[in-house]
Amino acid sequence: MDNNHFSADLRARSHDRDEQLMQGVSALLMKRRDALRLQVPVDVERSIRMAIAAEQSAHEHSWVQAALDWIKRPAVSFSMAGAAAALIISIAFLGQQSQALPSEVTHAALAAFTGVHTGSTKLDITSSNPNEISAYLASHGVQHSVFYPDVEAKLVGANVFSVNGLPCAELVYKTAGHTIALLQVDDSSIDAKRVELDPVVAEDVAYSKWHWASTPENGTLFVWKSNSIMCTVVSDLQIDEVSSLFRLEAL
Repeated sequence: MDNNHFSADLRARSHDRDEQLMQGVSALLMKRRDALRLQVPVDVERSIRMAIAAEQSAHEHSWVQAALDWIKRPAVSFSMAGAAAALIISIAFLGQQSQALPSEVTHAALAAFTGVHTGSTKLDITSSNPNEISAYLASHGVQHSVFYPDVEAKLVGANVFSVNGLPCAELVYKTAGHTIALLQVDDSSIDAKRVELDPVVAEDVAYSKWHWASTPENGTLFVWKSNSIMCTVVSDLQIDEVSSLFRLEAL
């Protein structure tokens, strides 16, 4: 074998060895990913998520404005633009005209929020008494025990929303003119695929305990699981303001 062939063969062997090594390390990390995960302290995780949310908020537009900008593009046909506009209008007014919501839990909570916050969606029951609210919700199809978190805001009532045909409880809190809407779904209904939960949100809750995100309107989406209940908060308050109202260590 001449020197050129020998050098080429040596380089090929070295490349194959490096590739096998990388594949081996990757496979090992995948097998041990659960063991390598650490529970981040509450204050550290909250600070990280607030920083990420602030970065996202600085660059994002309202989803409605983004959709309208897309419709204005010359490449979009008139018929498609009309269909897209009709879809946007339908979604925007969903919470005002129907108790039926999207089948995915976080989308359902977001769709319901605007009507609840503005008051155009009237509360099914107006009360600050958990016993009265729980009795009403149970009589209207909510089958799990309702969870009332420790939150520094006034409980003003509740709604029963249909998520993919499943009656779901939404608790509504108010503080200084702001709204905290808490949609609850029992975990067994998610496992049975009666309703859906975004896979990214589900993984975040499973491994980090919470999922935090800024909404397109620069409010907050906050998801966690309390025993067997998946809780989804939507609020017009910022992430730091929402987190300061909850005792996170107790959730």
